[in-house]
Amino acid sequence: MVFRPLFSAFALFLWSVPSTAQTVRALIMDPTTGAPTPGGYILLLDEADSEVARALNGEDGLLAIRAPVPGTYRLASVRVGFHPSFSDPFSVDEGETVDMIFDLAHEPVDFSGLASSGRNVCVALDDPTQGPRTLWMEITKALTATQWTGRDGLEYYSLVYERDVAPAGRRVLMEQNRVAQGLVLQTNDETDGQPFIVIRADGGIVYNPPSTAMLLSEPFVRDYCFRVERTADAAALHFEPRAPGEEPGIVGSLSVDLQTGHLTTFTYRFFNVPFGLGEEEAHGMVSFIPGPSGRWLADEWVLQTPLVGVDDDEQYVLAGVHHLGGQLATVVRGEEIVYSGPLTEVTGVVLDAPNGSALAGAEVELVGTNYTATTDEAGNFRITGPLDGEYGVTFNHPMLDSLGLFPPDTVVVLDGGQQRTLALLPMARADVLRDLVEELQPENRIVDRGHRPLRTRNVLTREHLASMKDLMCLEIIQRLRPDWLRNRGAVSFGGAISDPVVLRNGQYAGTIGVLDAINPDEVDEIWYFSRIDATQRWGTRFGRPVIEVHYRARR
Repeated sequence: MVFRPLFSAFALFLWSVPSTAQTVRALIMDPTTGAPTPGGYILLLDEADSEVARALNGEDGLLAIRAPVPGTYRLASVRVGFHPSFSDPFSVDEGETVDMIFDLAHEPVDFSGLASSGRNVCVALDDPTQGPRTLWMEITKALTATQWTGRDGLEYYSLVYERDVAPAGRRVLMEQNRVAQGLVLQTNDETDGQPFIVIRADGGIVYNPPSTAMLLSEPFVRDYCFRVERTADAAALHFEPRAPGEEPGIVGSLSVDLQTGHLTTFTYRFFNVPFGLGEEEAHGMVSFIPGPSGRWLADEWVLQTPLVGVDDDEQYVLAGVHHLGGQLATVVRGEEIVYSGPLTEVTGVVLDAPNGSALAGAEVELVGTNYTATTDEAGNFRITGPLDGEYGVTFNHPMLDSLGLFPPDTVVVLDGGQQRTLALLPMARADVLRDLVEELQPENRIVDRGHRPLRTRNVLTREHLASMKDLMCLEIIQRLRPDWLRNRGAVSFGGAISDPVVLRNGQYAGTIGVLDAINPDEVDEIWYFSRIDATQRWGTRFGRPVIEVHYRARR
């Protein structure tokens, strides 16, 4: 390959910052087009062809790499979908800065001979069978580029959410979201080396997804076997443990676009899930895109896990499904937006009656979430976010009470990245009362099991309280039911959102601190309701677990 000194006035301006160590500053060019070659990353190789440093190859083809010591080196250009390309050797003296143009040709990887493996075939990556290994080489390039931590002059913003979904269907019971600065990637390398599923001392279950470091590790290549499933334009590299055993584990696949060689998605599922419940709900997904600066980005991810509860017969049941996920929202360079991710959008209008006038200033909300909007003068509203599932939509306005109107819930099914338009109307209270009377008819009545929690561990009885002398209710709970005071399941955003609220005989009393002033001699029972149970009983009034204190009847 050809390299030549970089002496243009443009280059002198670009590289005006002095270097204090051996530095290679290069412009990567494509000799066939004469244009800069963006994307991927550049490796600095020593005389033994061992990597000693690396740098991102940005959109303008410019990069700088520090050489650790003086010596002879060469560059290797690594781009997804292409074979690696190498420069000729060059020397760097002590303290020297070498400015060069490198003409690096890139030969596309040929997938034309790639074929599907047999359905029962699962081979090692070092097997002479070339299909899995060819795909794996391109996958590792993209995964390696997701781990890049160097500065690239861009700001990244992500939307992160967690939601609880009913055990049947897609009805969203609770959802919280936040905006995070940076790339918030689901396959967090902090989980590397940890068991895939951990049961905590308080009974909570933690699911650790496979990390990027785990997928790139030698044990993964050694302990898993692989097969290829090809379609016309894509191929999936499926993997599974060679010896699954009885411990929790994962199986999964990494999909590649054969036209570009780009890694597109990584999907996985857990097996040997605790209690044998909800295994079909324990899975995850990460999708990838090439970033604007040579990085490889996870633009969307989700971890879906079962929520396990206990019924009145002390049997484990599937109580719901928890989703923890995120989406790359925006990439910014200075004041320029260079990437904007697709979001689900709910738009519509609120009217004061059928064929009536627009209702300005109405507060519209997705039930159980922190997504809200206020209607404008024309009654229009707009809500956007990484929404996916079946949501209840409602609204409030001070004028409704004076008109004898009631805002009912409107159920809407939202799919990621799609748009829905709604017209929201209030109901007359007379219609609401009529519906309620119909529900109370014997043939329509639903059997009421009572409001006491189904799980006995979620109740402290009079006997429990009497056994703890000279203690206030808060300390009794800390000793007998400490898990009531801790966030259970996935970590919530902002911390305090998952602290329980306290009710006294059904009336709001405050946060958990009020329990320190409640004398157990005056209490008959204390009940605990999880977020899901609290939402099913009180709707979205609290949005967190509830501890309900029932006082003894006065005699």
